[in-house]
Formats: sequence, C-alpha cells, structure tokens
Amino acid sequence: MMKNLLLGLAAVALATNAMAAVPVLKGELKADATVNQVTLKRADGRMQVATPSQMSLRAPQKAPAAAASLVYSYDFEDDQTWTIVDNSTTVEFPMQVGGLQGIDPVSGNYYLISGFDSRAARNAWAFSEGVELTAGQTYSVGVYAYASGFSNTLDEWKVTVGTAANEASQTTTVIDRTGANAVAYDDWTLCIDEFTPSTTGTYYFAINHCTSVADVNAVAFDLFQVDDEKIPVYPSGTMYSEGGLWSVWNLFAIDDQGTAPTPMLYSASSVPMTYRYVGKNVETVEWMFGEGASISSSTSDSPVVAYDFAEDSINTDVYLFLRNSDGEVGLERNYDVKNLYSSQVAADYVCNFQPEDKPTYYNTSGNQYSFLCGMSAINQEFAEYFELPETFNSTVSGIMMVAVGYNATTTDLSDEVVVNICAPDAEGLPGEVLGGQTITIGDLFTGYTSLIITFDTPVNVEGSFFVTLRMPDATPSSSYYLALYNALERGNNCNTMYFNIEDASLGIPTGWYAAPEIFEGLYTSALVSPLLQCETTGVAANKLDNSSIVYTNGKELNIVNAAAGSRVTVTDIAGRTVLATSVGNNVRTTIDTNLNRGIYLVTVDGKTTKVAIR
Repeated sequence: MMKNLLLGLAAVALATNAMAAVPVLKGELKADATVNQVTLKRADGRMQVATPSQMSLRAPQKAPAAAASLVYSYDFEDDQTWTIVDNSTTVEFPMQVGGLQGIDPVSGNYYLISGFDSRAARNAWAFSEGVELTAGQTYSVGVYAYASGFSNTLDEWKVTVGTAANEASQTTTVIDRTGANAVAYDDWTLCIDEFTPSTTGTYYFAINHCTSVADVNAVAFDLFQVDDEKIPVYPSGTMYSEGGLWSVWNLFAIDDQGTAPTPMLYSASSVPMTYRYVGKNVETVEWMFGEGASISSSTSDSPVVAYDFAEDSINTDVYLFLRNSDGEVGLERNYDVKNLYSSQVAADYVCNFQPEDKPTYYNTSGNQYSFLCGMSAINQEFAEYFELPETFNSTVSGIMMVAVGYNATTTDLSDEVVVNICAPDAEGLPGEVLGGQTITIGDLFTGYTSLIITFDTPVNVEGSFFVTLRMPDATPSSSYYLALYNALERGNNCNTMYFNIEDASLGIPTGWYAAPEIFEGLYTSALVSPLLQCETTGVAANKLDNSSIVYTNGKELNIVNAAAGSRVTVTDIAGRTVLATSVGNNVRTTIDTNLNRGIYLVTVDGKTTKVAIR
C-alpha cells in the first residue's frame, strides 16, 4: 500500500481564502505502475522534506554543460535506452524512470528511481547501452545520487562496468557505496571515480540498488557521465538574508502557468541587512545589489547592505553567483526588496520563512512525522517573533498559518485557541498583550491546513512584536495537539520561534525559551504570518487608531475600522469603476468582488489603497 501522505505546504489557492492543502494520497500501487510522486524517508527516521515543485522554493539545478571530452552522457529522459531489471518481488515500486515529489531533476524532467522494500533486501539493476572505450585510457565516471537512508540505516548502491548488459558480466565496481562505503545523500550529490579498461571494445555500465537490509529507502540517480578527463564538480548552495520580512503571497503564490513569482522581501531605508550563503564546492562568490543599495556588489561571504528607498521604489536586482575553481556558476538567485513604508504596500501577509527554507513534513501513516512545533505535552503556548524598525508603526489585522490538529476529534472542536499580538519585554521575550482574537479548533479547521484568522479589532503595534498562540483549556498530550508547520532545515542560525514552558515537572524552569535553547540546533521559524498594514507616508508612520484598513483574501475585499455607511469605490488600473458599495459596520465588512485577478484601487471615504485581487 502507498503511504498515506499529508503535505505541510502547497501553492496558495489564489481564488480561495486559504492555501490549498495537498490531498491525502491513498490506494495500491501495482508492480507495473509508473511513479511520478513519491516521498522519501530520512536517514534519521523522519520523513524526507517534501517541497511541492509548484512552490519553487528551490530553483531546479541546471544541467552542467557537456565537456568537449565527454565520451558518454545520459540523463534518463526515456525508459528505453537503458535496460532495467528489478529482481525484488516485494518492493514498494520497481526501479524505473520517473520523479520523486520535491526532488527536482539535475537535468531534464526525469531521472532513475528505485523503491524501497519493507520486507527484503534490494537488488535492482539499470544497464547502459554500449560505450566504446580505449585500452589504457583512464575515464572519469560520474552520476548524481540522492540516497537519504532511513532510521540511521544507509542506502547501498554501486556503479559497475562489464562487457554485456547483464548482472553476470558486471565484473568491475567503479563507484562503491555499499557496506562501510555507504553515504547518506540528502540532496543531489555528484559521485565520481575512475575506470581504465585493459582492452579496447564495447563496455556496458550499470547502476545497482543493492541495499542489504529491508525497509531502508528509495534512491534516485541522474545525469550519468563518462569522460576522458576528470568530471568537474559544480558548486551548489543556498542564499539567505538576516533582516526584513518576506511576503507570503510572493513566496507561495503561483500564476496560471504554474510559475511562482520572484520572492518579495520588505525592508526599510537605512536598516542594515546581512546577506549570507551556505554551499558546497564553492571557490568564490559574487553578490550583486541593484539601485538604492549601499553597495553595488561584493565578494564577501556575508556583505552588509542598507537601502535608500524612495517611497514606492523596489529593488529587483539581488543576485548571488557561486563559482568553483573552474569559474563555473552553480547558483543564480534573485529576489525583490521593497520599501516597507511604500504606499503600494497597503497590507500583506508577511513571514520569517525564507525562499530557501525547507518546511516540515507530516505523515499520517504509522504516526511518523518530522518535528512539528506547537502546543503539546511540552508546552501550551507558542510565539513567533517579527522584527521591525523601532520607528515603524503598524496594524495587525489577523494572521495566516499552516497547522494541523494532530489526532483532534469532534469532541476537541470546542477547545479554545487564543491568538495574541504581544510587545517584546525588556529581555526580548513575549510581554504585554496588545490585542488579538479567541477562536476554537473548530473555527480553524474547515478543510484546509492553511488557516486565516481575521481580528474583530485590528491591533496597533510599534516596532517589533510577537504572535502568540495558546490553548488554555485543552489538556496537552502526545495524542492530541495543535501542530504548527515550521522551517525544518535552514542555512542560517536564525531563530524566531519561542516556547513557553509551564510544566515544572518536565525538569525545565518555567518561562519563555527560544527554540534552540530547548531543542539543540533547532534554528527555525513557523509558517505563522500576520497581516501587516502600515501607514504610507514614506517616513516613520503614525498610529492608525482611526484609519480604515483595506486588504484582500483571494477575491474577497475586507474593510476594517471604517465608519458604518462609508462609500467604497473600486477602480481598475485604467481608472474604470468596477464596483461601488458601502460599508455595513465599522468593525469589518467583507465584500465578495468576483473580480478578475489584477491590481485595483479601493477608495473608502477619500482614502485610496492599492490591492491585488487574486
């Protein structure tokens, strides 16, 4: 049986009020079925992080350019050229050409994958077509491998060569990842070794998935190469920034063609931001920063940059180039940096989750799940920190978050969840409660894992703040809790997640703790995103005590804090009036616009706000 799966993230469903959840996958996989979507198990016992490909959180790797000396190359774009023989009879799915969910190909659209067997060892082979080799010539043989292992047991595989495309003829092992040589590869890794034939002739290479114990994992291979010169190892890595807040819409939205927009980072004039990266096989780095940046470029590993923004300016030219010793570029990434005080930023869901972060993954099968932070037996209160300039005054109108009610039943639906916006105290921990909303588990879970909570009364905030969530009446246990999706793996040691330990019997002094203080090495952020509204003067904002707030959820137009009866006019970018109505009450009015996707101007009693209908 296929594993029952529930993914922690999916692309934002722009026509709805929440990000759509990837559905649970059920059913039986037949032996001859083609596998396009499979989730790997991790070497440490957790499920492999699954990032839906439509999110484009990680850019697919570009296939390296073929060297002039390349003798043979194959990237598994068809299932006819290589001969596949799978000798396992109880395997979850046989060796085949396909793809794994969340694992982008190194080259092309597909690669070679081989399933795990929960009852026996593995013995699957893929044999190449014939390759002409010359006696005495040393050839470099390489293949990209993805072999994560499971429960501290490593996958085993090898690359062999022989004089025929069958197991008996594969007499020489070229790349050995069996036994003591087994290695966990949690991302595509180029593995290289050498082969020198003793006679000139036709040779056949093979990839053998040969894990010697049961129930370890699936493995994947791509871009097999034979070269009469050493195959270059290309650089790879991820970039990130310390400072600023990311737009949830720009991180996770997709357009009609399934393409994700460029990630959007909000910052403010003169606020320093540190850019960093983590990478492999990197010799030099080059950063490029566009208009308004305090420096135009840098070769430092961690340049510090500030922006001098005009009110509505946007910087679209943040790039990172990683190069190896041969000058080959391994990574090019860019994202937009926008003025936090811009009049174009009327309201947006923001978060600390970065484009290169990997989200947690939750699997309902066998109660196996990667670490999910939230209200549990350890703590009943959680906080996520949002850092803003001291001079920045804003209004929080609600939050979006990605969560699951772990083992929640119908009797739990009335349990309260208190969402608060808190000011930092003198120690930088959650302090004074500025406002918020009380809801129930039943209010939260209405068919989506992505949840939107709109405050009846928007909360005014000066500078930085915390979003806290608390379950005051629920009895915390390991069998039922509110689980929050968070960044499972990130390159930087940046933490914005906090826990309130309230049970002294745990042997930990009660009080607030940053995540890495409780769980060593857990530098993380949660997918909790406040709806941030700022004044649009281009300078330090005034409080919005009496100002109306306009924002959208999909096709819905939300107007908060406007006087009852206030006129509402919506015009398109051509200046045509497409909607005219009035506000029903001064708390919150929701209008289903049914407008086409696009940018619109919403005027409420003379105040105009630019919004995006999705």
